[in-house]
Amino acid sequence: MSKQNWETAFDDWQKLLSDAKATELLSDPKAVWDEAWRQVAMVAINVAEQHEADAVATELFKRFMR
Repeated sequence: MSKQNWETAFDDWQKLLSDAKATELLSDPKAVWDEAWRQVAMVAINVAEQHEADAVATELFKRFMR
C-alpha cells in the first residue's frame, strides 16, 4: 500500500527542515504538519467555492480532508 499524499509531503517537509537546519520544529512535527495541511486544504477549498467551482471544492475536500 502506498503512502497517502500527506505522508509523502510530510517526509519532504522533514527533509526541508533538516536542510534548513530548523530541526527544532521536529519536536512535534505531525501536529505542526497536520495544522499546515488543514490550512492549505481549507484555503484551496475556499478559493474554489468563491469561484463557484463546486465540483473542484468537493474534490479538494475528498482528497485533503478524509
